[in-house]
Amino acid sequence: MLRSIFSVVVIAGMMLSLGCKGTTNSIIDHVNFKIGDNLETARVSVVFKDTVQSNMLGSFPLKDYGSIFITPFAAGTQPLELGFELNTKDVMNDWEYAQITPTESLPNGLPMGLGYPLVEIRAAQPISDSFDLYAYVDVMHAKWLGAAAMFKFMNDSSFPAGMAISMGFNPDAEGKPGILTSIYGPVLDNSGALIRNGGMIVLANVRQMMSKDEYTPGREYQFRPKKKFRKGGPGVLLQ
Repeated sequence: MLRSIFSVVVIAGMMLSLGCKGTTNSIIDHVNFKIGDNLETARVSVVFKDTVQSNMLGSFPLKDYGSIFITPFAAGTQPLELGFELNTKDVMNDWEYAQITPTESLPNGLPMGLGYPLVEIRAAQPISDSFDLYAYVDVMHAKWLGAAAMFKFMNDSSFPAGMAISMGFNPDAEGKPGILTSIYGPVLDNSGALIRNGGMIVLANVRQMMSKDEYTPGREYQFRPKKKFRKGGPGVLLQ
């Protein structure tokens, strides 16, 4: 486990360095997108490069709508992957979720920057001692769904506190990405003590993505990084 954690920390530092220099190299290999055969579900995930190796494994079901997940690296067969597979219509129309006070913040408290809040859903207890998973549901406008992971190893020694670096994928005609990814740093109090760890989030405008006629249901599509990283939460990519 220590080997896996160390690998992720080192690559997170590389991502910060490369991102600040404006290169397209990153820890992210691509993002996946697939519409279900029934035209009601969407599977979206961020796939890491093979240099990012971790045995973290977990999932968090959202009732019977599907789940968010993190899948561990397996040499030659499976890269590290974080994402969700959900019934988009039902999960965004759930009455109980609509009663939850929405948030405009990432799991560590940094601004998400979408322009309006999303409902954050988490398990009663952390998924694991080394990480936790969070789901994000857009009950206001029925556009965005997301999955986030907070990593216990991600402190201010591995990534600058209070910073986020984001990248978008598959923009529309106006240049607004359909899928957003961010790696976000930890948050410290005034004395420098750790309040919350950092992690990774992937958000998808499923309304935008699923409205495109070129995507065949049941087929998985891959989108690779083409533009530079930008400093700030995922919403900075929509500005």
